[in-house]
Amino acid sequence: MRHVKLVLICVVALLLIAGCATPAPTATPLPPPTVVPSAVPPKTALPQPTAVPPTKTSGSTVGQLANLGQAVFTRSCVRCHGDKGQGGSGSALIGTQAQLSRYTNALGLLDKMRTTMPRGAPGSLSAEEYLQLLAFLLQQNNVLQANAPLDSSGLASIVLPK
Repeated sequence: MRHVKLVLICVVALLLIAGCATPAPTATPLPPPTVVPSAVPPKTALPQPTAVPPTKTSGSTVGQLANLGQAVFTRSCVRCHGDKGQGGSGSALIGTQAQLSRYTNALGLLDKMRTTMPRGAPGSLSAEEYLQLLAFLLQQNNVLQANAPLDSSGLASIVLPK
């Protein structure tokens, strides 16, 4: 009888040990994390324009474009460059203090305007408005006469005076 008790205790011990040794339930794999696109696009260098896109105003005269450009100047440039382009918080654009020659030619000036102006919103004007504004500045600085033709294809040949 003693033998039976001993066998019975061994069997119970083995069952208990076997119960503890059962493999743990396998975990359910988690789905891969969802990638949410960032609201802020990555910063990339903006290409510097060297050509002017065709505009609806191509083939117009300086005077025609300058009349429209004066309104663009009043709306977008006066607060920094003064009501007569004499300068203020921004540099002078019209008159003896204007230093437009640093842009070499009209295309260089137009590129500068398109990529940096108006302050706080560069590139916010249409291609036509930038060309109209350029015509206004060229006429006001006596670079071109009102009856001279002006379109985007000839801007590189318009040298700005020193």
